[in-house]
Amino acid sequence: PAGPPTLAVTTDRPLALVVDDEPDLRAFVGRQLRDRYLVVEAADGLEALERARERVPDVVVSDVMMPGLDGLGLVRALRADPETDYVPVLLLTARAEVADTVEGLGVGADDYLAKPFAPAELRARVDALVAARRRLRERWEGAAAPLPAFAAPTAAPAQRRLVAALGEALDARIDDDGLTVEALAGAVGLSRATLYRRLDGALEGSVGDLVRAVRLERAAALLRDGAGTVTEVAYAVGFKSASHFGACFRERFGATPSAYARAARTGA
Repeated sequence: PAGPPTLAVTTDRPLALVVDDEPDLRAFVGRQLRDRYLVVEAADGLEALERARERVPDVVVSDVMMPGLDGLGLVRALRADPETDYVPVLLLTARAEVADTVEGLGVGADDYLAKPFAPAELRARVDALVAARRRLRERWEGAAAPLPAFAAPTAAPAQRRLVAALGEALDARIDDDGLTVEALAGAVGLSRATLYRRLDGALEGSVGDLVRAVRLERAAALLRDGAGTVTEVAYAVGFKSASHFGACFRERFGATPSAYARAARTGA
């Protein structure tokens, strides 16, 4: 029999991860979403975690009662991982007691839907979660501000233009924590070797220093504009770890991200 859909599919549709140990219900939920989402299925929480780490989904729809790692455990695991802690989760449950709903929301689920449910309500709730995440991303992008020049004072005009182009290319993929120097060079039409050759003497530091500096400048702009929490901003500018982001930010700006954001709000 055919295996589950691969996560390597290229698509413009959001990715929905559907998790349920009952194949019929899992297939039913998937059918309700396939017209607007790329649907990937998992039969339990452990498989769902593996798939979420292969490619971070835009939304997770999970049953609560499952053998092994159940829905609540899945939410806890997603929230404990910096790579997935921001992914919206909709829990499905046959138990509609208030205490059960509170428990699910308490571990970090974003929404709760009791079975049996109407397909239209399922789609509406999933769409709402994805739209909310998209609006936050647009706020990050809307907070964009011109980046400072990063070229060394001795850089030639052509080198300054190249550094500016690199900054723009990085800014376009600012949230990509896997962005490589090769990819960045390709974005400006050069090979890695040619990029390094043309940048010789043009930067105050390395290309890696340039990447980190651009990410931090963009983070500072986002924090000034109140575009998200410190953790959200850290991931929005491509840091894999909020703690590493905090250390780098403090080294560059002389203040923690939270203190910097407070000072921007109060004008201090």
